Amino acid sequence: MCIHPDVAGQADRDKIDIMCREMTSNFIKKSSSSSSSSSSAGRCSFFEQYDELIGGVGSRYNNDIESSANGQKKKFAIPSGVYTLEDLRVAGGAEGWCPYYMTKRLLRHADVIVFNYQYVLDPRVSASALIAGEASRGAMSHGALAKEGEERPAALAIDSDEEQQFEPAVVIFDEAHNIDDICMDALTVTVDRKTIERATSNVKRLQREVTELKKVDEARLKAEVENLMRGLAPASGMSEEDESIGALKFGPQELKSAVSGVSHLVIPGNVRQAEHFLGILQQVCAFLRAYIRVDKARAEGPLMFLHDLESQQYIEARTMKAFDARLRSLMNTLKITDIDEFSPLTKICDLCTLASLHSKGFAVLTDPCPEAEGIYDPQLELSCLDAAIAMRPVVRRYKNVVLTSGTLSPLSMYPKLLGLDRVVVSEALDISLERDCIRPLIVTRSNDIVLSSSFQSRKDEEVSKCYGTLLEELVQVVPDGVVCFFTSKVFMQQVESLMSEGREFEAFRSAEGMQEYLQSAAGHPFLYDTRQWGDTFNNIYSAAMKKYFARADVAAALHTGGVKWQNGDGTAAPNPVVMNLQKELMKPVLKEVQTVLSAAIPTMIYTGVFDGSSCGHLSVMEALHMLGYEPFETASRELWEGPNHPFGFVQSGGALTFVWVSNSGHMVPTDQPEAALDMMDRFIHNRSLAGKNEVPWRPAADAEKVML
Repeated sequence: MCIHPDVAGQADRDKIDIMCREMTSNFIKKSSSSSSSSSSAGRCSFFEQYDELIGGVGSRYNNDIESSANGQKKKFAIPSGVYTLEDLRVAGGAEGWCPYYMTKRLLRHADVIVFNYQYVLDPRVSASALIAGEASRGAMSHGALAKEGEERPAALAIDSDEEQQFEPAVVIFDEAHNIDDICMDALTVTVDRKTIERATSNVKRLQREVTELKKVDEARLKAEVENLMRGLAPASGMSEEDESIGALKFGPQELKSAVSGVSHLVIPGNVRQAEHFLGILQQVCAFLRAYIRVDKARAEGPLMFLHDLESQQYIEARTMKAFDARLRSLMNTLKITDIDEFSPLTKICDLCTLASLHSKGFAVLTDPCPEAEGIYDPQLELSCLDAAIAMRPVVRRYKNVVLTSGTLSPLSMYPKLLGLDRVVVSEALDISLERDCIRPLIVTRSNDIVLSSSFQSRKDEEVSKCYGTLLEELVQVVPDGVVCFFTSKVFMQQVESLMSEGREFEAFRSAEGMQEYLQSAAGHPFLYDTRQWGDTFNNIYSAAMKKYFARADVAAALHTGGVKWQNGDGTAAPNPVVMNLQKELMKPVLKEVQTVLSAAIPTMIYTGVFDGSSCGHLSVMEALHMLGYEPFETASRELWEGPNHPFGFVQSGGALTFVWVSNSGHMVPTDQPEAALDMMDRFIHNRSLAGKNEVPWRPAADAEKVML
């Protein structure tokens, strides 16, 4: 949502977050104002305008109420209405305030908010969005997720009367048939060897930061310890982003409990000192490094996991309950802005905190080969098995919680799964259809052969033939035509090839009229970009391809026997040119690319972002990651700019360059001729695609030549 020109232009999301914090964090603002006046240039003017509108940092939370003391309504920066994120960006740019921070503020005052489940169920996301409320913010460390009967930190104890004070809001979980899976995923933590090694590096960096801070401002560390002893967080003058990584922020009742002498249950004494806490984290990383090294899969409960950790490293479970809160407090004290770099260490702390809070409802799973058999890459997962743990803070906070779904069945099962003990209404509605429909037909076996589309069964000829027989029988009795979904194009071609050997291939021919119907209803299948005018395939692409395939050298190379090429959409098949091309259409070329790169030959791969309904470029990137080509993996994605507007993005490392072409389907030279010309021109002349082309721009007429 950022509209700052210097920040929004960054291609890396983490870089955007870091630059945003550097321009908005309150402690950086203080250091800027105390140095020189020129330092204020590094501040975000949009955030400053937002800060001025709401009355500054000091009043950001204390006065965050709709009505003031005299009953007058507070004035907001935008009028009432329905706003999308893009609407807020436009409004922020016009009014000069930051749409990101204004949106976070408006979330507390909006009548209706539409977002995904994680903003309510996942304590990390809800705390970041600042809509979780005081009781659930930082829930993992505060014990708000503790099960019934389990110990809750005493400094968070609240009166039974207060616990029943629900917020007057209605929470609707739409399409809630998979809400139990989402609840469990929200509290599941997965780490591997890479995560543990990066977490160890995070600890070492924090140790260096603490050492440096001791030299220049040791009083800040002492103040943090004193605040933790009183059960308070260093929240003075924190900005909204700082507050999302802040440690403990208690209300009046919690403060009263802390003063009464039980604050030691919140942050244990052995982790209040930064050096001691980081030393314990080093021990935890060392334990996990050895624990994850297994030869076969293992599953055990949290208590056994904690017992092993305590017996080997002498770290109590009571200490680990405070890991999440203590890490956030330390990062805020050290004024860390690139907190995304510490996500591995945050994962480790989340794992320890959740395991120590919940003796039931979780399992610790260790798998030596999680991806594929024989590929050793051990993984440790603290898996949540009880969806009610994540749902409990929601039903405790909100008075009205509604679950709706067309497939929520059986209804009697969900209250048990989610721990809903005060269900008021549970009703299944009858659905009327405009036409008669048959019930779903599930076929598992044919001629004593198991029908399965699993990867292991796809090469079984008998399975493929049985699928063909089933399809043939269906098209004989279904009058409206049949749409058949295959798991992959290769599998479809295998089935078609086997069916062509017998009469089953007639099943496809009997449904030929369906292709005509689909094209008349949806348009030409090669026009992925609906904003393009004209028949690009027939008017431009076909003309160029027909001329190319008519060349004698091309015909000889493809062994077409002099048969002319007509088109490639299948309507002229069987055609020797088309058939020969289709053999290579889905053939993987990763080995060939690897051979070319090993010879240090400059290689460029490009794709339009609209290719295959926006999935084509994602599949290409996934395939490139399989190469393991380190210079490319470590390279950053940069903006590729044209003379008047961006052309797309580029990632270049070593001999490999990958280009995303904006506003283009898979026929890039046809859809974006100027971008294609610029891309080819720079690559051939060994000029970087990042940024603008420094060579004088060519006339637009030259761009059309690149199509041929």
